Order: sequence, then structure tokens, then C-alpha cells
Amino acid sequence: KDHATLLRAFKVYLDYKIQGSPQAHLLLVGKDMDLHNCELNNLISELGISDYVSLTGESKSPELMPCLDIFVLSSIGEGLPNVLGEAMSCGIPCISTNVGDAAKLLNGLGIVVEPSNPKALAEAMKDFTQTSKEKMDIISVASRKHIIDNYSPEGVVRQYTSLYNQLLE
Repeated sequence: KDHATLLRAFKVYLDYKIQGSPQAHLLLVGKDMDLHNCELNNLISELGISDYVSLTGESKSPELMPCLDIFVLSSIGEGLPNVLGEAMSCGIPCISTNVGDAAKLLNGLGIVVEPSNPKALAEAMKDFTQTSKEKMDIISVASRKHIIDNYSPEGVVRQYTSLYNQLLE
């Protein structure tokens, strides 16, 4: 994970002061995403974004994900980022760094940027903020459908069945 890049990107995003948009708030969820993480808290303080960042620690709450407007994965290394699929299955538009199978998982429905690039990540956040509600709704529905069709148990069984049938021919 690369929380430092995400925080720096969020600072850049806040500095854009986009006209007419509500003030953004960054929610960091996960192991060590709490007040006991001195390094993380020091960076948040250094960047001057303490009023715009909340640290929740680990959360197993399924109610949390659907409350998000945008999901951002800022990793420098992943395989198949399950959390990205979870966000998409909730219909949340996603931004991800180009790691592992993130781009394949997003399937053109989100924004993919190079890792460790705060400016590119901030630009992606800005792009989604400036996207119309209608387009965001289309992305949301398409993201959920893509995950259900391709990554749900039924979708995976359908894909294996198709593969086996092709091999048998």
C-alpha cells in the first residue's frame, strides 16, 4: 500500500478548490489506519489536511463501502485487488494505480494511473469530481454488472463451463 502517495494526492486535490463541489473528505480504512500510526498521522498533519481525513482502523462493516462516493486504491503492488472488486460490486466508481490486475478488473470503467504519482492520482480524483451525475450513475451500474457477470461465483462457473466446452470441441 502507498498511503503517503494517496495523502499527497489528496492534498493536491484539495488545493484545486473546484468550484461548486462539496468539500471532500478522505476516509482511510484498514490495519494501522488509526491514531496509533504516528508516521501516518505526522504526514497528515504536515500536509495540513487533518480536518479532511478520518482514520477508522480495521472495519468488517459491510455498510461502510456503499457510503463512499469514490474508491481510491493507491498501491504500489497487488495481485488481484479484492477490495477494488468489492467497491465495484457496491457500484462505487474507482480509481486505481496500475498494479497487478487492477486495470483488468476495472475493465475501462474506472481511472487507472501509474503508481507513486500523487499528481496523476489527484487529477483522477478531479476528473471524477467533475463528471456528471448521470455519467457517474452509468459507471456505477456498469461496474457492479461487470463484477457480478465476471467475478461472482455464478460468473466464474459460467466462464469455466465455457472454457471446458471450448476445450472439448
